Amino acid sequence: MALTKTQKLVERDWIHALIGYLTTLTGLGCASLVLGLSLAVPAARGQEREPVRLGIIYTNTGPLAQLGIDMRDGALLYWSQIGNRAGGRRVEVFTESTGSNKRRTKA
Repeated sequence: MALTKTQKLVERDWIHALIGYLTTLTGLGCASLVLGLSLAVPAARGQEREPVRLGIIYTNTGPLAQLGIDMRDGALLYWSQIGNRAGGRRVEVFTESTGSNKRRTKA
């Protein structure tokens, strides 16, 4: 069965659209690769930069104690599971506890 002129144009446009889409994906892939390599270069040179210092303030007394302790434990677990590193830099996590007391809060 022979294709009509309109069908041929639609097929050609579809192929051009597919090629354009694949070219865009390839461009994005190359951009991601370049970005990834640029982040890895300082680590490859063996230069250890200063660590990122992260502070977590949580409550460990009063009615919100369990919520604060769970928040602290979750954050510490996350950083330990990913090796205490972000963007090739070490992460130091500091924790500070506070109390929650209904009588001491102002309305």
